[in-house]
Amino acid sequence: MLRFLVQRLILTVPMLVLLSIGIFLMLHLAPGDVVTLLLPEDLQNPQVARDLRHQLGLDQPLYVQYWRWVTHAARGDLGYSYRSRAYVWPEVAARIPVTFELTALAMAGAVAAAFPLGVIGALRRNTAADALISGFAALGLAMPAFWLGVLLILLFAVNLHWLPPSGYAPPGQGIGANLRRMILPTITLGIPYAAVVVRFVRLSVLDVVAADHVRTARAKGVGRWRVIVWHVLRGALIPIITVVALETGRLLGGAVVTETIFSLPGVGRLAVDSVLSRDLPILQAVTLFMALALIAANFAADVLYAWADPRVKYQ
Repeated sequence: MLRFLVQRLILTVPMLVLLSIGIFLMLHLAPGDVVTLLLPEDLQNPQVARDLRHQLGLDQPLYVQYWRWVTHAARGDLGYSYRSRAYVWPEVAARIPVTFELTALAMAGAVAAAFPLGVIGALRRNTAADALISGFAALGLAMPAFWLGVLLILLFAVNLHWLPPSGYAPPGQGIGANLRRMILPTITLGIPYAAVVVRFVRLSVLDVVAADHVRTARAKGVGRWRVIVWHVLRGALIPIITVVALETGRLLGGAVVTETIFSLPGVGRLAVDSVLSRDLPILQAVTLFMALALIAANFAADVLYAWADPRVKYQ
C-alpha cells in the first residue's frame, strides 16, 4: 500500500501543473480590466493605466506571467493582493480555519444524519418511511443554498430570535458563542450534502442486501442486526466513501455562498470579495487551495478503501 500511496503522490504533480494552468488562464481571460477597477476616477487616464499595468506585470505575455506566478508559488510566495497590497498567503491562511470549521461541521452532521436515514430507507423499501426519506433527499437537492439560508435566517433569527442571523465568533471567545453562530450556516451547507449521501447510502445498501453473502449469512441463522452491521454496511462503504470524497467539491462551492449569506470571514467570502474587485492573486490562491482540498479528499478516499474492504489490494 505504501508503494501505491507514493505513486499517487507522484501523479499529483502533473495534475497540479494542469490545474495551475487552468486556474491561471480561466482568471486572466475573464472579461474586465483589473487596472480600470484599481484606479480611482480622478486618475483614469491612459498614461497612469499603462504605468500601473507595467508595475503589476500585466503588460507581459500570459506565458511570462504564468511562469512568474507558478515559480513563485512553488517557493510559497503567492504574490501580494492588488486591493490590500498585503501578501496573499497570510490573508488566505487567516480565513482557512473558518472555512475548515464550517465544512467539517457540515460534513460531520450530514453524514451522521444521512447514513442512518439511507439505511432505514433501504431496509424499509416502498414504505411510508422510505417515501419520507426519499422526499427529503429530493427536496434537499432542489433547494438552492441562498434560498435555504434566507429562510433559516427569517425563521430562527428574525421571527423566533433563537439564533444570531450572521457573523462569526472564534472558538477562543467561547465554544457556545461559536456554535450558536455556526448552527444556521452548517444546516444551510449540510442539507444539500446530506441529500446526496442519503440517496447513495440507500442505493448501496439495496445492492448489498441482495448479494449472495448476505443471503448466506441469513440462511446460517446470523442475527438481523449482525447481518446489517457486519455484512451489509461494511459492503456498502466503498461507494459511500467515493461519493463523500467526490462531493467535497460541492461542499467547498457551497461554502462560498453560505459564507457570503451569513457574513463568515472564510475563504469563500474572500473569493467573492476578490471577484468583485478583480483581485487576481487572491483569486488564484483561493482556487488553488480549493483544488488541493479536493485532491486531498480523493487521496483520503483511496486510503479508506483498504480499511473498508480487505479485498481491496493496491498494486
